[in-house]
Amino acid sequence: MDGEDGISYAANKLGQELLGFHGIEFIIFRDGANRKIEKLRGVEDDPDFVKVATNVTGLEELIYATAVAGDLRDRCYQLNVSWNADAPEEQRTRVVDECELPCTVGSGNNSYGTNMLNAGQAGSTYAMWREVASTILLSGCENIAKEVYSQKMGLAYSGEDPNYIESPYSKRSFYDFYDNIISIENSIYGGVEGNRNESKSIMAYLKKYNPELAATVETNIKNSLDKLTACQNSGTAFVDNPKAQCVADAIAAIEALDASLTAASTWIAAN
Repeated sequence: MDGEDGISYAANKLGQELLGFHGIEFIIFRDGANRKIEKLRGVEDDPDFVKVATNVTGLEELIYATAVAGDLRDRCYQLNVSWNADAPEEQRTRVVDECELPCTVGSGNNSYGTNMLNAGQAGSTYAMWREVASTILLSGCENIAKEVYSQKMGLAYSGEDPNYIESPYSKRSFYDFYDNIISIENSIYGGVEGNRNESKSIMAYLKKYNPELAATVETNIKNSLDKLTACQNSGTAFVDNPKAQCVADAIAAIEALDASLTAASTWIAAN
């Protein structure tokens, strides 16, 4: 992986469990802090790591991290090109010509963004805009909420899988979960804060035609973010105490959000 084709090798030869950010996290963070340079100049000594591999140098780890980071960059490009019609041309060239990654729906010409925007028109897989909104709420937002409370937090909290901890080396789990909920908020409100048009958002539609349900969703988003902020402010990382009361409170709040998102999806699909 230390040659010119290192990124391609990582993308095509490494399994999904070795790709993405979390492998990189292990290399650049330890115990909630940046890893020491002197450690990277030596041999990996993490007790769990050396049970399966010995004499792995910091240089070898950095070669791996560089290749995986390159693949992660390309996947970010792929996501942007697949949804954003105004994606930079250099990203499009990298994705389509160099990496030959798919960025359209099926074998058609529509990007995922165009496919949604053209709902009800020839070539789109969506028959009507209600189907689009319902899909955003259910397949997008609700799935994120469910993953956060039932897996990312719930598996360790319940003891079902105490080793299922996101970002254990940087100890940024609670911040990751918070950002997950922010992504739900952004989807429902029509963009990132400071650069959104709420008048054309899913929330605007709910407020106009079902204000009670809109208020429930809004309250649950805020409550989820507040509970996760309390987790952040607890002074203890998720990996160090996954059974903390603040974790239980956050799980309950996000589960309520999940239920209200499902209700909103069902209502919009029918109205």
